[in-house]
Amino acid sequence: MPTILVALSVLLFQATDLWPPEPDFEEKVDYVKWFEDRVRGTCSASGNAYEIYRKIFPSIEDTTVEDPPEIRFAGMHHDPDQRAHGLVGPWDPAEHPKWEASYQQHRLLLEEFSRAAARPYCLLPRTVMFGAEAKAKTLLYARMAHYSNIKSCVKGLSEAAWRAEAGHIDSGGFIAACKAGLQAAHQIEREPFLISQLVATAIHAYVSRDLRLALHHGVLSPTDREVVLNMLATIDKPPPAFACGLQGELAGEYDFLQHAADPNCPAVGGEILGGTVPLIRGGLISARRTAQTLREFHRRSAELAVLPFTTKQLRDLNDIGRRFSKTNLITSILIPSVSRAYMLGARAVAERRATRLLYALHVYKDQHARWPKELGRLSALVPEATLEDPFTGKPFLYQVRDATPLLYSAGLDGDDDGGKHHQRWGERWGDDGTSYDGDYVFWPIPDAERRD
Repeated sequence: MPTILVALSVLLFQATDLWPPEPDFEEKVDYVKWFEDRVRGTCSASGNAYEIYRKIFPSIEDTTVEDPPEIRFAGMHHDPDQRAHGLVGPWDPAEHPKWEASYQQHRLLLEEFSRAAARPYCLLPRTVMFGAEAKAKTLLYARMAHYSNIKSCVKGLSEAAWRAEAGHIDSGGFIAACKAGLQAAHQIEREPFLISQLVATAIHAYVSRDLRLALHHGVLSPTDREVVLNMLATIDKPPPAFACGLQGELAGEYDFLQHAADPNCPAVGGEILGGTVPLIRGGLISARRTAQTLREFHRRSAELAVLPFTTKQLRDLNDIGRRFSKTNLITSILIPSVSRAYMLGARAVAERRATRLLYALHVYKDQHARWPKELGRLSALVPEATLEDPFTGKPFLYQVRDATPLLYSAGLDGDDDGGKHHQRWGERWGDDGTSYDGDYVFWPIPDAERRD
C-alpha cells in the first residue's frame, strides 16, 4: 500500500474513536453498559435474538456452569467416524439412519435458529451474563453462553443442507442454510471481544467451505450460483476492524481494575486474578498505571493491525505483547496474544473474498461459456476490493490450466509458490511470523479441504 494510503488508514483509525473511557478510580464507569450500547447500536429491542435463543437453548440460563452443554446433533459434522475420514458432501438419508433421525429431531429447532440468526444482534440479560447471585458484575467475566450452541447449530444447518433425499439436494434450502450461518456470524461480530471475532471467523469458515464444496459437487444450477453471488453481495459484509475486539478486551480489563482498586467492592478476579487484588489495594501495584499500560498496548496493537498484513506485523505484535506484559503481574496475566487473532482474521478475509470470487468465476462461465482469462474480467460481478489477496495487497493468483481455473492465495509468506497447497496457509507453529513455503488453493479444491 502506498505511504499516503497507510497514513490515511492510521488517521481513519484515530478518528473513529470507539475506545472505552479510561477509569478515574473515583466514580465507577459502567463498562457493561458500554458493551450493551456497542452491541445494540441503533437497533430497537425487537432486533434482539435472545428471546428466541433462550427457548431453543434452555441451558443458556443455567449460570451454575461456565459453558452450557451443546445441542446434541448426530449428523456428519458430529459423527466421530465421519469426522475421522469422511468427505463433506451430499448424504442419503437411507444410508445414514442416525443422521436422518438427528435431522428429523432438530428440524424445527433449526428453523427457529434461522429466525433468530436473522435478527441483527443478541444481547444477554445481565443475570445470564453474570448470574443472579454475582456481587460484582465485571465485564471481564461476562458469560457468552450462546456461542457454543450457535456454532453447533450452524453445523447442524450444514448437515441438513447436504441432505440428499433420492439423490437430490434442495438447493433453496442449502442457500438458506448458508445465509443463516452468515447472519449468525455477523450477529456475533457485533460483540466487541476478541473471542467474539474468533467465533465469528470460525462460522464464516464453515459456511465458506460449504459454498465452495457446493461448486465442487455440482449441486447448484446456474441460477442458484447467481443467487449465491447476489446473496454474498448483500449479506457477507466486511468484518469489523481488528480494533473492535481489542476495545472490548480493554473495557473488560478496565472494569476489573476499577473494582479491584475499590476496597468496598466484593472480591473480584477469580482464581487467577483474585490474588492480585490485595497487591492493588495494598499499593504494591498501581491500578492507574496498569490501566495506562493496557491502554497503550491495545492502541499500539490496533495501529499495527490496521496496516496491510506482513509477517513483520506478526513479529511486531508479538514483541509489543511481550514488552508490555512484563510491566507487572497483572499485565502478564491480562495482555492477550493478539498475533494469532490478527493472522486468523487475514485468513478469514482471504477465504471470504476467494469464495465470492469463485462464484463470480462460475457465473462468468455460465454467461460466456468460458473461464475469464484474468480476474479483472469479473469487475461487473464483484467489487474491486474482492480481487485483493490480503496477504499481498495484490490480486489473488489465477490462471487457467487445461481448461480448469486455478485460484489461490500466496499465503502467509506472500510468495507465489505456483499453487503448491499448504493446509495451514504456510503457517509454522508458534505464530512468530515465520512460515513454510506454500500457497492456499481455493480451486480446484484440494483433497484435504474436502474433509470435515
